[in-house]
Amino acid sequence: MRPNSALRLASPLLFLTIFATATLAAAPTTKPIPTFDQYPATPVTIETPVAVRLDSHPMASTFRTVLEEGAKKGPNFAGHYTVVTWGCGARCLQLAIIDARTGAVFFPPQTQPNAFDMVTDDSKPYEFRVDSRLLILTGSPKERDTPGVYYYRWTGSGLKQFHYVAKTWDPSAALEAIARDIEGLKGSYPQLADFSVARNLRIDRLSIDYAYRTHKPEPRGGWTSGVPNPDDDGIWFDIDFHDPKSTAEKHTQPAKVVRHCIGELELSFLHLEGTKTKSIMGDVWKILRKHGVTECR
Repeated sequence: MRPNSALRLASPLLFLTIFATATLAAAPTTKPIPTFDQYPATPVTIETPVAVRLDSHPMASTFRTVLEEGAKKGPNFAGHYTVVTWGCGARCLQLAIIDARTGAVFFPPQTQPNAFDMVTDDSKPYEFRVDSRLLILTGSPKERDTPGVYYYRWTGSGLKQFHYVAKTWDPSAALEAIARDIEGLKGSYPQLADFSVARNLRIDRLSIDYAYRTHKPEPRGGWTSGVPNPDDDGIWFDIDFHDPKSTAEKHTQPAKVVRHCIGELELSFLHLEGTKTKSIMGDVWKILRKHGVTECR
């Protein structure tokens, strides 16, 4: 019996199809990490940089001193530009780019501000070179984007993101940074006199708890009956990160009108303040948002 000719023709084609499919499936999908040399720029020697043009951007006048001091150092990025960075709170940075030839100032909106503590390895918040148009940001730009390493290419008028590498977020590091910032409020709030990271941070429970001049609660019902109640000049608060599915009483009471999250965890922030104290809640919420707390999605 003669072999089936159709089968003989189809078999090589079938083999090639399977081989090609397998090859595509096995091909790596991870893009190579960009390098500074791939985005070259020609360094320009400028002995006396042009004075900063404060009228070139609405934010320039607000940061006049830091911009003018930074511009004096001369170009350090993309040939004839100067990157200037400054702190906007503990573990938070802002960035501007100044054209040393014209004095024009740029505030790349996609980088403002950078919560660099959201990445907990030893990476630098910013990396850049005078002979390259590549700028690398490590952290959480705009204090709410996913933590990681962001790669931007300078276009001459702004930064364009073209690559991203995720970094594992460590909630304990974020909580420690929050505790340190709260400790930094002690000079403005007498009721925080006994607060310290060493005493009040509970890494094992992912929580911060603090009580100052409190007394035993009266049995009147509700969640406030189960926690220390503050004297007129006292305070009590508890901050913790937990699984959004938690049914623990402290995570469900009082009922939350708006739920807040950080990473994949939900925030619980319970607090009681004495009637004669200056409230710290506004500043604590600023700290929480700075370190990545947002409304749950």
